[in-house]
Amino acid sequence: MRILKSKPKQYVQSKFKKGVITCHICGTKTDWHCRITEDEGLAYCSFKPNASGKTDKDGRYEYILKTSSERNLVTNTKAMEEKKPEIVKANAERLNKVYSALLENLQLEKNHANKLLDERGLSDNAIANNLYASVPNKSGAHKIAQRLSRSFNLEGVPGFYVENNTWRLNRMNSGFYVPYRDEQGRIVGLQIRKDGNDKPKYLWLSSSYKEKGVSSGTPLHFVNPHLIKQEKTVYLTEGALKADVIADRAGVGVVAIAGVYATDSQSLVDTIFDVFRNLEKVVLAFDMDWQENQNVKDSLLKILGGFNERNASVFVATWDRALGKGLDDVLVNPTSSFEDIEFNPAEDFLNMLNGVEIEDSDESIGQETEDNEQEIVTAEDKTEYSVLDEEFINDPSNTFGITWADFSRIKFNNPEKVMLGLSRGNIGQLVASTNVGKTTLMLNLAVSACSNRAFEPLFNEQLVPKRIMYIDGEATKAELQADLKKMLETCSPAQRELLKNNLCLICDEELNDEPLDLVNPAHLQKVQEKALSFQPDLIVVDTLSALANMEDENDNAKVKKEVIQPLKTLARKSNSAVLILHHSGKFTEGSPQAIDAYKGRGASAFGALSRVVLNLKEVKNSNGKVVLSCSKVKGDKFENVFFELDQSTRWFKIANGKDAQNLIENETNYEQVINIVREHRGKAVKRKTIVETLLAKGVTISNPTLTRILEKAVKNGDLIQPTYGFYSTPMNPENEVALEN
Repeated sequence: MRILKSKPKQYVQSKFKKGVITCHICGTKTDWHCRITEDEGLAYCSFKPNASGKTDKDGRYEYILKTSSERNLVTNTKAMEEKKPEIVKANAERLNKVYSALLENLQLEKNHANKLLDERGLSDNAIANNLYASVPNKSGAHKIAQRLSRSFNLEGVPGFYVENNTWRLNRMNSGFYVPYRDEQGRIVGLQIRKDGNDKPKYLWLSSSYKEKGVSSGTPLHFVNPHLIKQEKTVYLTEGALKADVIADRAGVGVVAIAGVYATDSQSLVDTIFDVFRNLEKVVLAFDMDWQENQNVKDSLLKILGGFNERNASVFVATWDRALGKGLDDVLVNPTSSFEDIEFNPAEDFLNMLNGVEIEDSDESIGQETEDNEQEIVTAEDKTEYSVLDEEFINDPSNTFGITWADFSRIKFNNPEKVMLGLSRGNIGQLVASTNVGKTTLMLNLAVSACSNRAFEPLFNEQLVPKRIMYIDGEATKAELQADLKKMLETCSPAQRELLKNNLCLICDEELNDEPLDLVNPAHLQKVQEKALSFQPDLIVVDTLSALANMEDENDNAKVKKEVIQPLKTLARKSNSAVLILHHSGKFTEGSPQAIDAYKGRGASAFGALSRVVLNLKEVKNSNGKVVLSCSKVKGDKFENVFFELDQSTRWFKIANGKDAQNLIENETNYEQVINIVREHRGKAVKRKTIVETLLAKGVTISNPTLTRILEKAVKNGDLIQPTYGFYSTPMNPENEVALEN
């Protein structure tokens, strides 16, 4: 086999071979750690470094086995021309300054502190000294990146990148940061310990796929290097957090790798002995799952082999598996002590290891340790993958047209809900007729959410506080200001303080002497720029008719293209939800059935493409009370809520007492009758059928009451009466009404 030392040209790469292969470079049998192309022209090895140092984005070393003529491939000159200049990773001094400033400006949330203290067994001093910090939310990440960019050069610092000419921090997952330090104590990398137990549990903070971003690499982590030099002994383990616990509990010097799969054994050994030239003793303190996991066993053998030619005594720490999987677990276990650990000479341990037979089962392939950053492919996943690294899998930027093999591996986060039924990236709608109070209700909601208090049923204690951008196209600036000042009279000083920076207002604006028009791409771009800067959780558009100059609001295609898709893009790019306030229209215009989700004026696309549709309408003969209902939502709907407006405070309050109960009963009976007719999907039904269906549901309505409900429904346009004694939902004029047999 001929191995070329350098790659003279850039070639179009063929697909990788499927399933388990034997690596042409190191001889390992694997289906992911080492890969080879179908034409056997390129090999990627995880374990044996090449002469050039060239790697792919998974950190595997690249080897060219055939020339371009031998592979019958063409030079990809376009890719070479368009290749962006490579960003060089910052040196250790600059990494340390930036990462230290980042962590010092963040908080360690209580749940993360408790995990480190109670579950991992770290002392208070260790937690404070190690600078663990919780990952900020997206808004907080954006702010701190801007703040750091004013004091530091962030180019080449993994995790930081540029978007829209602004520095940002890549917020990959919720969790807390675990620093990786070099032999001088400088922070040279950060891992994120993700919340929850989804695998992989650890991610490197990286930004290699973004503008001016760079890969994290897999640096080693050194704890108590002064003790290593003093005692001439090093403990070697996997994972920085595990190393921190061992060092804190046992008072020893530790070096940690990211995982048994994430390092080259020879490079690891060379680095350790270059740093600690007088080293006499090495203790391997890896998890005990080598007893049941063949991959861990093979990796441990490779690491042991790297110490063969070194003048140091090598020992392997073992213990009773019942005391814990890792050495850190044993050290924090109240029923065990340091005396329970056995230190086996390498030769004795190899004899022990070679005597352990591991069954090649689904359970042994793919097991992952707490501190193993690499994800292991399970046996059932042995299929053809493209070369996707962990950054892409956990923070994909391009999923257009990928195979199920890749799609199934990507870690998609469930969108965070910002109000009832409405998540980030989605569009919702509140439909009401004129002068019912939709603007007042939404301003009440905005003030509540921005000031850290609930506004039932749309916001609850789990959803607040939020940042809201309110776009008002109907009120003047003076009117909106007066309305908000009146509402704020009932707020506490602390709530008013929160509102100052959490509420962003765009009201009665003109661009180039034209009223703000969200259909105008230039105007929408201006709104998008403000949203990217402000980072709202929710954008309220009040109202659609005032802020969208549509050519034809009854044309579904135009509505989708001119309004819904641009607003959907705005929601996605700003990572927010968009709630549209819309006027109700006539039932008989367009929709074949009287469905509340399509009560909005104009095309049915408004309702069809909205994730949640809320309806607000006045309750007849109720002294100004209104009812809020939810006609479309993914998940649980709320029961109709009746509000009454206190004009002196400009706040809607939920109606209480007997009056509200009567309203609810009357409204419930009305809705039940309408729904029975709707269930027949345009087919007219007899009054007798309505009565029988109500009785089957356990609902008794007197004949006079039913008559009043049916007359009211016909008057309101909720029902039509095609002939005496029959009722149906409204239909298009050209459709005939089919009568019930």
